[in-house]
Amino acid sequence: MNTRVEYLYRDADNYKQFASVVLSGEITPEERARIATALDNGEYFIPSQVGLEDLQTRMPFFPNPDSDHVWHELDANLGITLVDYPPTGDADIHEFASKFTGEWDIPAAMKRLGLPLRR
Repeated sequence: MNTRVEYLYRDADNYKQFASVVLSGEITPEERARIATALDNGEYFIPSQVGLEDLQTRMPFFPNPDSDHVWHELDANLGITLVDYPPTGDADIHEFASKFTGEWDIPAAMKRLGLPLRR
């Protein structure tokens, strides 16, 4: 068994991009709780800071300083499931879960994406 992580980017105009990745290994209840606790406001994270793709760059009008931001959505219960599919990358679920610390570097993410810092 492996673990699929599904997440989405929703800009301020409510346009969306979805992604999923299959990571090797089975997520443990402790790892799921770690991820859930680290999500900002219970659902937001910055994918590039945990080894996933930031989805803003898929948006047709990226970068749009009026609607783009760094946050992506993840439901730690419904968005993380066990599957019989092969992994889609080299990372494993244990390595992935360990990157969720609850500390998100928003200025670095904005700079990397070429988005202006908002006050």
